[in-house]
Amino acid sequence: MEAVTLRQKIPALVIFWAIQALTYFLIPLKFAFEPTLVSYTRIDQAIPFVLWTIVIYVTFYAQVSLMFLLAESRKALREIFILYFWGGCLLSAFYFLMPTVHHYPNPVPECCGVLEWIFLKIRYLDVAANQFPSGHTLFSLIGPFYMLASGRKTKGWLFLIWGLAITASTLTVKQHNAYDAVAGISFAAALGYAFGRYYSKPAAV
Repeated sequence: MEAVTLRQKIPALVIFWAIQALTYFLIPLKFAFEPTLVSYTRIDQAIPFVLWTIVIYVTFYAQVSLMFLLAESRKALREIFILYFWGGCLLSAFYFLMPTVHHYPNPVPECCGVLEWIFLKIRYLDVAANQFPSGHTLFSLIGPFYMLASGRKTKGWLFLIWGLAITASTLTVKQHNAYDAVAGISFAAALGYAFGRYYSKPAAV
């Protein structure tokens, strides 16, 4: 197994985030169709807004980055990059062809602390029509499912628990509704397991 260095991981990680940032912010400039308004379900209405979970929500970037940085070989790094790249392509296709908006009322009217500032900053930077499926959910779970399917059980379960916490936070900070999260979980499981089973050779537990 060919070893991989940090100097090789960093460019792959930077390229991945650059691609995602470009597609995330450029696609809404020219939708294929007008965004559809999707109401929050009864489940969403029953889930309370919990401000402190914004901390979990922003760990998404660290979780995905660690997936790249913990790659144990060049082959694993290449597989992770390709997997996340195709996950991003799937998200971009939905955001372009099926844009949806929620218009959930802002639960933080003003900035009166660090958590409120973080929340309002995210709301300001967020693209309202990039909702279905949840990118936070898909990207935070596709890697763990891939790890589990390819035999990396210990890291897979740890990252899966982290990813599920991030998924829950998308609901408690009202960035997504239940439909977005369920779709994100489904696509992440399908892509992650298929990629881990049929593209990656199983690794030792």
